[in-house]
Amino acid sequence: MGIYDNLQSQQFVGGKQSNQPASGNVPLNPPVLQPMYFTVFNGEQKGPFSLVQMQQMAHLGQITPNNYVWTNGMSVWAAANTVPSLTSLFNASSPPNNV
Repeated sequence: MGIYDNLQSQQFVGGKQSNQPASGNVPLNPPVLQPMYFTVFNGEQKGPFSLVQMQQMAHLGQITPNNYVWTNGMSVWAAANTVPSLTSLFNASSPPNNV
């Protein structure tokens, strides 16, 4: 059943939409928008990438703290390690030295 079908099957009571979903249907929830990032590789803009993809690229060394990135809400491109949502990608912690 598609979204359109689900919308059509919602119940209306007294001319107003009921808060209860039609039998067997799950209420629609708006999708959660995830931030998407753009970066520069070898002088070329690439993206969009999800945060998970950015984490993977940082782990593999494909992006560094100095790579320029941009995401919605930023007025200019900035180094990845200065973008609050990305700083944790580059803060490697060492395990405790309890040997």
